[in-house]
Amino acid sequence: MNILLAGASGFIGRNVEAALTAAGHQVKPLSRRHGIDVCRMQAPADWLPYLQGVDAVINSVGIIGESGSQRFAPLHTLAPAALFRACSHAGVGRVLRSLRWAPMRRRFRPTI
Repeated sequence: MNILLAGASGFIGRNVEAALTAAGHQVKPLSRRHGIDVCRMQAPADWLPYLQGVDAVINSVGIIGESGSQRFAPLHTLAPAALFRACSHAGVGRVLRSLRWAPMRRRFRPTI
């Protein structure tokens, strides 16, 4: 299976990537370490090029505290909502969001 793994360089993502690769899956990693700033991916069109040939998506992007340009709203709300809409447009029906606990000011309610 071809899997897009957003947040591939984080604690959860790197462990998920290792397990998926060991199980024989093809992983397309996406993270700041891979040159992609998810904070800036707030529209479905930003995600669509990365979804080509993908069977499933795992979103493990998340922070436990804000610092620099890393803010809760873009990473935990805006970018995931755009990713989920892009998955819908691209026909990717298998989507998993794995997120460690982090304080949220507002409850996330996706509009897909």
